[in-house]
Amino acid sequence: MNPTENVHSEPETEGFPKMLRFAVPDKRRNPEAGYSIGEILVWSGIFAAGIAAVAAGGYIVTNLMNASFAKREINQIVHAAVSYRKLNGDYASIDIEELVDNGYGLFGFTDGENENTFGEDMTVATHASDADAKITYTFTSDGLCEQTKKWVEETISEYKSTNTSCDGSTHKLDFIIN
Repeated sequence: MNPTENVHSEPETEGFPKMLRFAVPDKRRNPEAGYSIGEILVWSGIFAAGIAAVAAGGYIVTNLMNASFAKREINQIVHAAVSYRKLNGDYASIDIEELVDNGYGLFGFTDGENENTFGEDMTVATHASDADAKITYTFTSDGLCEQTKKWVEETISEYKSTNTSCDGSTHKLDFIIN
């Protein structure tokens, strides 16, 4: 070694720009420099699995939140409809717009078209000669529809129908209240 050469200086690599010399380690001088293809693949796989876990967790949390919002909206619709019946004696002429315009507590809605948590439709209509009301709430998936169907059957005290359904092609939950 030349006594004037700095011990910590980079080795001379002729023909390579300085930046490229840094990116391509010299394995002959230091066999531990750089990573093998196998090491890169393993770390890439670990990184991809971590990203997938975070994405799946976000999807699950979003679905839980949307299910909670849907239940809140359905509960609001049921209570508004029941208030309407108590005031008017029956469900004649009931719809979302009527409930909103006359102050039955459906805040944030106008006519029910493309307005629920999922950007889908919801309706309230008279049923069985105005004695009952039919509520339809549209979801984006059968899973959320089925989960909410069970909740409606177990939780809504005004729930009447035994033929509550989730239509598989349109993801609509239909149920009757009295």
